[in-house]
Amino acid sequence: EWILKDMLLDENIILIGEAGTGKNTLERYLAHLLNYNILIAGMSGETKVSDLQTYRSFGEEEAGKTGDTATLVLGALTDTQQDWLVVLDEANKAQSGVLVSFNDLLQDKVLRLLDTKELAITGKVFVNMNPNRPPYEVNDISFEFMDRFCIHTINHLPKDQAVEVSHNKYTGADDDFVQDV
Repeated sequence: EWILKDMLLDENIILIGEAGTGKNTLERYLAHLLNYNILIAGMSGETKVSDLQTYRSFGEEEAGKTGDTATLVLGALTDTQQDWLVVLDEANKAQSGVLVSFNDLLQDKVLRLLDTKELAITGKVFVNMNPNRPPYEVNDISFEFMDRFCIHTINHLPKDQAVEVSHNKYTGADDDFVQDV
């Protein structure tokens, strides 16, 4: 309920939770509920700034190729025809430079291109993170970056509640199966 409220207030959202708590499932549900497209960009230590937010020449490695293309993330964030929910999944695994440059983009809510053209950021941004403790190997996120978001923590249901939910959802399921799951 609070996450939906923040989304409707045009806030960016950070979801912090253990693996398997349903962060991606919740985002897919909200996108479906609000009739948004969803793009989930998985982050890792190999993610570069250009993977997320640079416009570059198509075929720039090959001589004689021209034409501009955007990354999928930028395309979704600046799409004025459709509503997008862009998820940076496991963002705290990314190198710090990636999030610093993304922070600048969120601060101004505008993308400035080399030809002085500007595109408004219209997409909603979710950032998924695992807790910053073992067994997760993650990078610290700056407070400046976190200030651009409403932060929500997602927890696993206690076992008795999880069993009750499973029984209600899968009424024909065997009791032993539900307990094991």
